Amino acid sequence: MYARINKWEKAHRVATEHMTQAEVAMLYITQAHRLESSGKYKEAERLYVMVSEPDLAINMYKKARRYEDMIRLVTSYRKDLLTETHLHLAQQLETEGSFKLAEKHYVEASDWGSAVNMYRANDLWDDAIRVAKLHGGVNASKKVAYAWATSLGGEAGAKLLTKFGLIDEAIEYAMEIGAFEQAFSLALASRKEKLPEVHLKYAMYLEDEGRFEQAEKEFIKADKPKEAIDMYTHQQDWANALRVAETSDPASVPDVLVAQAKVFVDRS
Repeated sequence: MYARINKWEKAHRVATEHMTQAEVAMLYITQAHRLESSGKYKEAERLYVMVSEPDLAINMYKKARRYEDMIRLVTSYRKDLLTETHLHLAQQLETEGSFKLAEKHYVEASDWGSAVNMYRANDLWDDAIRVAKLHGGVNASKKVAYAWATSLGGEAGAKLLTKFGLIDEAIEYAMEIGAFEQAFSLALASRKEKLPEVHLKYAMYLEDEGRFEQAEKEFIKADKPKEAIDMYTHQQDWANALRVAETSDPASVPDVLVAQAKVFVDRS
């Protein structure tokens, strides 16, 4: 009687007095399946939960693509699996091309980086930058913008970054990671006044690599002959230190000679 008029809570009390737990569970699960087949999900959920089978309700909502209800139940009954569930849904939705929904679940799983990568992989760079800036801050968005510019190349990339107001940051980032060819390309296209800075950073990079002749050329292009002289002085390469001083910074010639003499005296 109670079951026919959908008073399931009262029916459950009566059933538990006269049936085994397994029989009650089977009765309610069978009825829940019928309700599920009829699209009566909330009623089906009530019955599944009443007989301690929330996983059946979770799976029901998953099959019906009612993901908010699915997450609601996971949060209530399987909280330890919440992050994993969000990730699983995000990956499924990404595969299906439902990028906005996938993004939502990646973010809920504290994995916004995967949402950025998803958008990048699908050439949806505006969205990639939006997500990176929203969840990772300005530096994260700069990295994405740089990746976008690199994928486009030189002038097109520079124009793109100029549009986003990130050209200076892109040049800085390129230098930081040693991508000097890209830094020069961006500077030449949009920020010629930064070329000396790029030459200087490149010279310092080459010096650290032990490529002194190339480093010297970059120091000179950066209008920093003193740094080239100091580099050779540090190496005790007096001939090259004097050559650069004589040709590019005559005022430094006495300093080189004094440094050379001091080394000879210390050795004596």
